[in-house]
Order: sequence, then structure tokens, then C-alpha cells
Amino acid sequence: MLASLVRRSTAAFALLGALAACGKTPETAGPVAAKGPPVEVRLGRVEAASLPRVVRATGTLDADEVVVVSAEVAGRIVAIATDVGDRVKSGDALAMVDDSVYVLERDQRRRALSEALARLGLETLPESDVDFAKLPSVERARLEAENAKAKLDRTATLHDRKPPLISDQEFADVRTAWEVAVSGHRLALLTAQSDLATARTRRAELDTAEKRLRDTEHKVPAGGRDANGDGAAATFLVAERLVATGDRVSVGAALIRLVDLDPLRLRVQVPERRMSGVEPGRPAKLWIAADPKPVEGRVSRIRPEVDERTRTVDVEISVQNPDLVLKAGAFATAEIDVGVDSEIATVPESAVRSFAGVRKVFVVADGKAVEKVVVIGRRFGGKLEITSGLALGDEIVLEPPPELVAGSAVRAAAPGADTSGAKK
Repeated sequence: MLASLVRRSTAAFALLGALAACGKTPETAGPVAAKGPPVEVRLGRVEAASLPRVVRATGTLDADEVVVVSAEVAGRIVAIATDVGDRVKSGDALAMVDDSVYVLERDQRRRALSEALARLGLETLPESDVDFAKLPSVERARLEAENAKAKLDRTATLHDRKPPLISDQEFADVRTAWEVAVSGHRLALLTAQSDLATARTRRAELDTAEKRLRDTEHKVPAGGRDANGDGAAATFLVAERLVATGDRVSVGAALIRLVDLDPLRLRVQVPERRMSGVEPGRPAKLWIAADPKPVEGRVSRIRPEVDERTRTVDVEISVQNPDLVLKAGAFATAEIDVGVDSEIATVPESAVRSFAGVRKVFVVADGKAVEKVVVIGRRFGGKLEITSGLALGDEIVLEPPPELVAGSAVRAAAPGADTSGAKK
């Protein structure tokens, strides 16, 4: 081993001696220039360009609204009016529960209300405050009380004469009859109030029975979003049918799931550091696997907080889908336009050499080719964005021929000359 170390040291000293003889040290030594005549190349320069600045993100398209229609009443399903894929709108029938029991319940409540109204002497239930004095039962009791009072007054006159024309017992009987009539009037008033409350309870019970009867027919819910701003309710698609004719369902059981696909919502997560310029109203383009053409969208909502775990912000992009071509659940890639980047360094694609994942461009310095490792950004119109490695105005080889290597002397080719190096 000692002999090996001696040989290596001797070789090193010999190399240093040779460099010293040439007037160079290891710090100043440079690559040896390639031998041979200059290589004819087409030259150009790193040019500036303005490019749209975009934020890329991926996500899944979601329906604008998802509605699960559930059973309002228990019973057996006797009819289903729609199937998967059907278009429906507010008010359209979806499914029907057997209503025979609910018809009987409604009729029973209706008869109970009629009985309560009959005790009041009314045909219909008054909606506003009631003048109980005008109710037949109360008015009759009032007339009886007034008649008893008049009889008492006449009897009092006869009783007060000297000598009395009627006995004390007869006068007491008349007074008692008047007091009973007055009490009867008060009782009739209280009874009428109680009967009216009962009638209103029967009315509420009838309303409930009628609603339960109506609820046997399940419809698309009203109050959907106005998708086009023309006052029309949103159109839904039947996404899933969860019951069949003959099934017995309980209250709350899911029957049919509806989706509103216009517009669709793409929810993406944008890194916190890239949120500059992302705001509601910014345009966006979307690509999905089913269609190579981009789809226009627009940022509609931004979550007002950063996810502490992922350091991202939830961004929602609204996509119009009037023809229902796009499907909920589809994977999509979005590019959000957040402005314009100016003075971007660009070179033609032909100027870049790639090998083993490393990209290089030949720069001309002092008439010789120098390799520069570059980092590629966006691709557009046959050009590439250079994010690092080159500066604006650098002279470069546009189409480096195969024989061009680092250190080669270069000569600018005449306009139109073929410098590809291909054999003819």
C-alpha cells in the first residue's frame, strides 16, 4: 500500500509540474477547446415574451345541488313515475304511496270538524275573532236571562205593595230563576269559547290529515335555484332510484336521489403560497378525460381560511353545463388565470437538448459554444419558458448540430442554410 501511495504522489507532482510549465494552475485551468474547423450554426437570442400566469390544480366535478327525496308518510309504494336519467323539474311526480288509509283519516277528521261546528251553530269556521254574543247558543241564553230579569222586576213590584200581592216564597222562586238564567248565560258563553277552541283543533287535525294525504304523492321539491336568471326553476336529473313498486317504506326512508348538473362545481385545493391573484370572478379553463377541448369556468367561491394540515385553500370553480355534457364525479384539471407575466425568457424548442432528464442550451461566448443547464417552464407556440440558466439577450445556438460540443468554435450560418448536420 505504501508503494501505491508513493506512485500516486509522484503522478500528482508530475501533473502540477506540467501545469506550471504551461503557466496554469488547477484553479485557472479551463476546458480544452475542441479541435477542428468552426461549426456552422444558426444563431439567435433569448427573447422576452408575455405569458398568462396560471395556477394549476386538480379536483372532482360535483353537482351544484344534490336532493334526496325521502318518504313523508309510511306505506306501500304503488307507483314510480321516473327512472334513472330522467329530467324533472319542481312539482313533477316521482313516487306514490298507497293513500287509502289517509283518505279515511281525512274523512274522519272532516266529520269531527262538522260536529264541532254544529254545536256552535256555524257552518264554517270563522278565520278572525268571533263575536260570541251572536252565536245562537249564547244569544238564546242571553234572551232567557233578559226574560228572567223582566219577570223579576214585575214580581218585585207586586211583592213591594202593601199588602204584598205575592208571597215571599213566590218572589224568592222568581229571583232564583233569574239568577239561574244569568248563570246559564255565562255558562253558554264559556261553552261557546270551549266549542270554538275544539272546532279549531278539529280544523288543525283535518289540515294535518289532508297534508298527510297530499304527502303520499312525492314530488320534486319546489324552490330550486334559478339557474339561468329567467325565473325558471332548476332542472334535475334522476341519479338514483332507491325503491321499487310494492316496497313498504317508513317515514324518512330515501326514495330517489336528484342532482342538478348545471352549473357544476369543481373544488380544488390551491397551495397557500400560490394564492396570489386567485379571487372570485377570475377565469379558468378545465380539462377532463372525456373531452380534449378545454371548458370555460370561473372562480365562484374561496374558503376564507387555510387548512393547517395541508397549507392549502379550498377554491370552487363554477362551470356552466347547459347541455349536460359534463358529468358529476369526473376528474378535472383546472388552470386559473391570475394575470400576466411579462419579460419571460423564452427560446425555441429546437434550441434545447435533453439527455437523462437534463436540459441544456448552447450559448455562444467568444466565438465558442458553452453548454448551459436550464430549467424549463411553460410550453407555447413552439417555444419554451426558461425559468433559470439563461438571461434575456444571451446569444444561443438555435438548432445545435450533432457534432457541436462544448468548446467548439462556431460560425454563424448564412440565412436559409441547413445546419442540421444530416447527411444527404
